Amino acid sequence: MITYSWNVGGLGDPLKRSRVWDFIKKRTKATNKKVIWALQETHSTKELTAKWLMELGPMWNALCSHGTSTSAGVWWLTNQAGLLKSVDNDKEGRWIIVQMEDGETKQAFSNLYVPANDPTTRKNYFKHFNWDQHEQLNAIIGGDWNTVTEADGKHSVVRDWTDKVDSKLFQEKMACVALAAGCLEIQRIS
Repeated sequence: MITYSWNVGGLGDPLKRSRVWDFIKKRTKATNKKVIWALQETHSTKELTAKWLMELGPMWNALCSHGTSTSAGVWWLTNQAGLLKSVDNDKEGRWIIVQMEDGETKQAFSNLYVPANDPTTRKNYFKHFNWDQHEQLNAIIGGDWNTVTEADGKHSVVRDWTDKVDSKLFQEKMACVALAAGCLEIQRIS
């Protein structure tokens, strides 16, 4: 199985959406594997999602946490019927947890879209994020964390909230995620 993560930057424009769908279909077909897509910043609503899935085609399934037509929204998208079931999501379109069941294999995935432009909002997001629920499900957490890379290009840091959030706790949580992620091939599209 391959999991792709992609911040699509909004799907409201029909031409852009058509190109995104074409890319997803071609990339999925080329893999010859089961594929799930973690999409962030879809700018989706329930009504738009129904329309967009019709454009994508009948074999595609999406589990979503909607934002508005101009912000947020996260999706899990797959062309495998019945592969994913929803576990939980927020009401702002910032995260969704799904359970993948494929024969004997059972794995939880979480797709996050962390707020980008307000340090206080980002800090509160991580402070109130339900880490316990993700640990109980042994969830692999991915998505758009909106982190920045230092000018030297060598380390990735989250500059404005690590000093205010228990950074040791955050590092422990991310170490668990990194260990769990070893069981899948995960690719990020930028």
